[in-house]
Amino acid sequence: MLPTREIDRFTTPSGNVLTLISHDRDFFIELDREELMSTRRTGSETALATIGLAKLPTRDTPRVLIGGLGLGYTLRTALDLLPRRSRLVVAELFPQVVDWNRTHLRHLYGKSLDDPRLEIQVRDVWDAIADGHRTGRAWDAILLDTDNGPEAFCLDRNDRLYGRHGLGRLHRALKPGGTLAIWCADTQTGGFDRQMRRAGFETRRDVVRERGTKGHRYGIFVGTKVTSQGPGKRAGGRRRR
Repeated sequence: MLPTREIDRFTTPSGNVLTLISHDRDFFIELDREELMSTRRTGSETALATIGLAKLPTRDTPRVLIGGLGLGYTLRTALDLLPRRSRLVVAELFPQVVDWNRTHLRHLYGKSLDDPRLEIQVRDVWDAIADGHRTGRAWDAILLDTDNGPEAFCLDRNDRLYGRHGLGRLHRALKPGGTLAIWCADTQTGGFDRQMRRAGFETRRDVVRERGTKGHRYGIFVGTKVTSQGPGKRAGGRRRR
């Protein structure tokens, strides 16, 4: 049996330990010895991009924001789906995760990291979201794979993304008809879709698997920015680890 090898680790500002591990040909990112993601189970990360970009408005130069780099499967799927003149920004809070992807994990990416449509920014996605509203260059789609979704696990401050203020910020940052897709470790997060509707989104909740039609089930919350009514009014709709 091939040994498990720790490649690198660092301590987050909140005191948690994030570790990159390899075993055989697979890689894992763990938080305090609990697996967050791996190259063995990538179906939900791929689905986040597939679902989130399925109804991308027809524009010559769509702008897409991904919150959280992880192992890069959402990024690579998005690049496969986006047109040639797109702009894709990935906001990753931890510079060490970006470094892992550019060094130890670079072979997973092919030529994706050199794609001219891509920009990886080391910053809090909270600030990147605001750029769309502040600069007048709103996003066509925002895909969030930060923490465990609406039930934050890694960083307490991630809670702010999923409350009333955070959802309002996301709504303002999207173009009319734009899509918000949020990865969730659970298929049921009590009342979150109702919160999205109150923020002005038409919503649904999709259930995806970690490996095609097998493995653990995860949730993808999908919201479309309603153009005929503002945040606070109800819109129709339904529904990582």
